[in-house]
Amino acid sequence: MNLTERELQILKNVRFFSKMHRYGGMLPAKYLLLYENDDLEKLIGQDFLERAVLSTPSNTAYPGLRLGGAGKKLIDEAESPAVKDGNLDIPIELVDIMEDIHHFSRIGRYRGLMPEKKAKEYESSDMEDLLNHGYVFRVKIRWAEGKKCDGYVISTKAHRLLRSLRII
Repeated sequence: MNLTERELQILKNVRFFSKMHRYGGMLPAKYLLLYENDDLEKLIGQDFLERAVLSTPSNTAYPGLRLGGAGKKLIDEAESPAVKDGNLDIPIELVDIMEDIHHFSRIGRYRGLMPEKKAKEYESSDMEDLLNHGYVFRVKIRWAEGKKCDGYVISTKAHRLLRSLRII
């Protein structure tokens, strides 16, 4: 699907607003006046955008637009930078997963690892890539009381990469 430059700019602007908690992750309707209705309807019809309404406890409704499934995928592919680590290009999503695993490992409640249950929130193919390239290790812990815990920790290789990117 080829989109015009104007339609791509609309998607980028909606993505910009999706990061603002003030607007509930959507482009408010008052800003939609800046765009052509034909372009918006075309993007909505092709699942690049979807209509959303933010409701408050006082029954005030704030309509707007947010990225649809196809829009998220298109913008992520277009804007996802890759991080160089030796000869490998590592997508930024994998770096985010490594960062999350590192932060989970700092929480004492989880015994120094990211629990398997929490890791299921990520794409299984992403976790497999991290395991296969040696950035993440699978760990199984058994306590004397008979309790078990399965999870993930980052390797020294991943720690070095995150430190070089000044993430940790």
